[in-house]
Amino acid sequence: MKSGLKALFIMIALMSFALAQPHIADAHKLNVFAYMEDSTVVGEAYFNDGSTVKNCEVLVKDMDGHVIGQGNTDESGAFSVRVGSLEGKSISVIVNAGMGHVGQALINGDALRPVQQNVPDEEDKLIATIREIVHSEIEPLRGELMQMHRGLSKPRFSEIIGGIGYIFGLVGIILWIKERRAGKND
Repeated sequence: MKSGLKALFIMIALMSFALAQPHIADAHKLNVFAYMEDSTVVGEAYFNDGSTVKNCEVLVKDMDGHVIGQGNTDESGAFSVRVGSLEGKSISVIVNAGMGHVGQALINGDALRPVQQNVPDEEDKLIATIREIVHSEIEPLRGELMQMHRGLSKPRFSEIIGGIGYIFGLVGIILWIKERRAGKND
């Protein structure tokens, strides 16, 4: 009898520990990747399995919670929201796909500080041309980075097997408790 109570106590302690750990439902996790491009927030939203978040609301808020821009994702999950000059203020980009699927990205204010330029007009044209060239060169790298980010956010095989094992463990404990109760009633 004592060994049965000891085993029950150990199982309850282990289950309590496991349930006390913070868990996120990664199967339905919404990932948001966003960055600033001039005065526009540009990014993509996708689910953990890599599928795109289509035609969903995108809100851009300052750190006080005020909405400073809004838009929608397109068919490929991409979005572009014009927000104007932010002058070093941090912002939050929130994508709402409905039914509790909400993803968020924070863009640090340090990345939004305007570049101080004291240059003549002819140099402005040169700077604009250089920015265009750099942007066109970096764009393919940005796409590759997004692909890598998507691949890393997908659940791995070990996580899937672990989740299935967790479910079987819970079912086993429930069946064991039912069997013990049925044995006491006999």
